[in-house]
Amino acid sequence: MSSRTRETSTVMVKVPDFTELLKEVTEAYRAENPAFEGDLVLPREYGYVETSMGVYYLDIEGCGCNDPVDSGHKMEIWLYEKSESSVSIVPITGFRFSVGDLLLLNVTKEVPLHEFIRTFGRRLESNYRSWKEELETAVGS
Repeated sequence: MSSRTRETSTVMVKVPDFTELLKEVTEAYRAENPAFEGDLVLPREYGYVETSMGVYYLDIEGCGCNDPVDSGHKMEIWLYEKSESSVSIVPITGFRFSVGDLLLLNVTKEVPLHEFIRTFGRRLESNYRSWKEELETAVGS
C-alpha cells in the first residue's frame, strides 16, 4: 500500500442506530424459525450521506450503491448469525427500507467520510477515493 496520507473529505456520514430494528427483525426471525438459537448481528457499521441528488448509503469498507436510495432502490442490510464462538460467513436474513424509513432512525454519530471508511489496503483506499469523488460532487463541496 502507498505510504501517502489519505486526503480528507468535507462529506459527513450519519451513522444510524439499528438497535431497535435489529431486535424486531431478530424476534420475527425467531418466530418463523423456532430452532434458531443464535443472535442476528450486523457484520459492520453502516452510514448514509444526504445530498441534493438523494441519500446514499455505504459501510465502513466503502461498499454501497452508486445510486441514491429512492422509491425504486431501497437500502439493503443483511444480517448474520452469531453463535457463542463465531459469526456465519453468509447472511441468513436481512431487510430493505426506504429513505423515509432510514431518516426515521436515530443518528448515533456523524463523522467525516475519511474517518468513516476504515483504512487497510488498496481496495479500501480505492473505495474511499471513489466515494469521495462521487459524494463531494453530489453534496456540492
